[in-house]
Amino acid sequence: MSPASRISRRPCPSCLGTECVALHEQRFILPEQHPLTSGYTVVSCEHCGLVYADIGASQEQFDEFYELSSKYEDAQTGTGGGLTSWDQNRLRDTAEEIARHIPRGARILDLGCANGGLLDELGKTGFAQLTGLDPSAACVATTRALGFPCRQGFFTRLPSDFDTFDCVVLSHVMEHVLEVREAMHVLATIVPAGGYVYIEVPDASRYHQFLVAPFQDFNTEHINHFSEASLDNLFHQFGFKRTAGGQKNIASSSDSLTPAVWAVYRATGCASMPVVKDRALREALEIYITDSRGLMGEIDRHLTVSLTDSDSVIVWGTGQLTMKLLCETVLAKHAIRVFVDSNPINQGKIIQGVRVISPRQLQNSNLGEPIVIGSLLHGREIIAGIRDRYHLPNRLVEVRPAA
Repeated sequence: MSPASRISRRPCPSCLGTECVALHEQRFILPEQHPLTSGYTVVSCEHCGLVYADIGASQEQFDEFYELSSKYEDAQTGTGGGLTSWDQNRLRDTAEEIARHIPRGARILDLGCANGGLLDELGKTGFAQLTGLDPSAACVATTRALGFPCRQGFFTRLPSDFDTFDCVVLSHVMEHVLEVREAMHVLATIVPAGGYVYIEVPDASRYHQFLVAPFQDFNTEHINHFSEASLDNLFHQFGFKRTAGGQKNIASSSDSLTPAVWAVYRATGCASMPVVKDRALREALEIYITDSRGLMGEIDRHLTVSLTDSDSVIVWGTGQLTMKLLCETVLAKHAIRVFVDSNPINQGKIIQGVRVISPRQLQNSNLGEPIVIGSLLHGREIIAGIRDRYHLPNRLVEVRPAA
C-alpha cells in the first residue's frame, strides 16, 4: 500500500477494493432528522480507479430518504416530469437515443422513473409496453396519472412478484445507489440473456469543464462518480457487454449544462471480464476539486463584503449549495432569520434551529432582512420570482457577483 493510500470504510462499490486515496472531505449542514450523513470523504479506488464517497451509511437510510424526502416529488421544482422546456428536451433526447438501440416491441422498465416524464417520451416514440418503478409514493401516483403502470419499490428490494424485462432504463440512478453490486445482481435477475440496459449518469471525467457551483457534484445524493471506463468496468463484471455509448451534455437548469455519459449494455449470459483500471478519472477529479475550492473562496469573499452591515439574513433555497455554504463561508457567522424554499417537501423542516418556510409565508411576514440567494444553478429563476411574483422589496445578495 502506497504512503498516500488508506483503507476505506465502504469498499469500492464497483470492485470491492478497500485500498483507496482520499481526495476531498465534504461537509454539509443538514435539516434536523435528515436520514443521511453530514459528510464523507471522496476517495479514488486504487484497484479500479472509481471515485466514490467513503460514507458511513446504509442502503436503508438512502431508501428512506428517497421514499420520504425525494426532491423529485414536486412536479414544479423537481426534474423527471418534463414540465419545463429544458427538462422535456432532455427527456425527449434520451427517449430518441433509446429508440435507436432498443426494438420498439421491447418491454421496458424505467427504474427510478421520478414523475414519469421519460416514460411519456418513450411512448411518443412508439414504445407501448412501459412500466415505472420509484421509491416515492408521490412520484408513483404522478406516473400512474400519465397512464403508465408504476410500482413503488427500491433498486435492491424490488417487489417479489416483479417480472423480467427486455430493457431496463437507469437514467441518473446509479450515482445515487450505495449498494451498487447488490443492485447489479438484481439487474442481472430481471434482464435475461439478450436483454438490454440503457444507463445514463453524470460524467465525472468532465465535472471540471462544467463547474457552476463549488463541489456541486459532491452532494448528499451523488455518491458514485463514473466515467465511460468505470461504467464498463462495473457492467463487464456482471456479464453485460456494451453495444453503444458515449458522452453527452444535458440541461441542469434553464441556462446551464451538466456532462453525462450514456451506454447500452446487452446481457450476454457469459462469464465476467477483468477490470481495467481507469487511470484518468482521479486526475480529472483533482482538477475539479482545486477549481471548486477556488470558487468557494470567491463566494466567501463576496459574501463577506456583501453582508458586512447585516447581522441577520434570510436564506432562499435549502439545496446542496446552501448545505455547503453554511459550513464553508462567512454565512455560518450570520444569524439566519428564516430559510425559504419553494419545494413543499422542504417546507417545515428545521435547519440549525431555524424553520424553512414557503415564499408565500415570507411575503406575508414583512421581514426586511437581506435575502441571500442560496443557488447558482437556479438563481435567475429565484430572483425573478422574488421580484415579479412575490414583489418583495428586500435587498438581494447573490452568492457570486452579478455578471
